Amino acid sequence: MSSIKDHPLYIRMKQLPPQEVAQWVLGPTSIESAATGLRKEAFRRVAKHITVGKAERTKYGFNSDTNGEIARAMEWAFQAGIKAAEKGGAAQVKSASVDADSPDPNARHA
Repeated sequence: MSSIKDHPLYIRMKQLPPQEVAQWVLGPTSIESAATGLRKEAFRRVAKHITVGKAERTKYGFNSDTNGEIARAMEWAFQAGIKAAEKGGAAQVKSASVDADSPDPNARHA
């Protein structure tokens, strides 16, 4: 079996770090300081790159660590969200509290 690096379409199938894929959308702007809409678009581009890359690698008979790629992208997105919130770039999410007097233990109110 030959290496994936020998394949002529290796660049299209290469597993890239999420930061690099996000830069296609964001340019020189960091993910933490990007506007919410642009950050969402960057996260979607990362997800699309993972799924398209898996399809390309599978099509040509190469292995794909899709779960690992997704896990790395989710960790990166989570860390980016934390940093953005610390900088004040992301909206703070109100935490919901559980109503102790409610007959439904899953009922929540803000």
